[in-house]
Amino acid sequence: SNIIISTDKNILRTNQIKHALKERVKELECMYNISFELDTTENFNKALKNSVSYLINGFQYPEITFAHFEVDGTIYGDKECTNKKFVNILKEDIIVNKKKRGIIRVCYSKHIPFLKEEKKLLIEVSALISKIIEKKDLKIELEKYLGNLETLVKEKTKELEESKKMYQNLFSNAPDGIAISDFSGKIIKAN
Repeated sequence: SNIIISTDKNILRTNQIKHALKERVKELECMYNISFELDTTENFNKALKNSVSYLINGFQYPEITFAHFEVDGTIYGDKECTNKKFVNILKEDIIVNKKKRGIIRVCYSKHIPFLKEEKKLLIEVSALISKIIEKKDLKIELEKYLGNLETLVKEKTKELEESKKMYQNLFSNAPDGIAISDFSGKIIKAN
């Protein structure tokens, strides 16, 4: 049989470590869930709306946590987070290509400090959303360029056809005889 000798201090420290590990697991699940949501949901607005609950559950006290993402003027989640009644608000800007495109706000309804890991979580979620917005913007820009390229190809094809018709008319209606031959002297075309 094993004999366990422990002090209250060791038990307390063990419980603190267990609690801290549990919180890190919640934060990792939060990041995974938001990442999965943003990568797999076709509708970006719906993905952001769904991700708010993942963010709330990633915090130490989800039962007193309110949050929202604000992107390009649209708020996804609890709009109350902008309310002055919250004394403890954690914010992180959403920056895309060195330009502020939005903000993430997380609020506690009680005066409880945020963990430094929660602050890091918010920074990472902001970076993740920024990358998705950048990817979305690049896709839109690429589609625009593709459309412009298709239009340009059509225009150039039309110009080439018009030029070909003009050349054929000039060749066919020339008052003088014109003959085109290859290098061996064989006549290819004549009017």
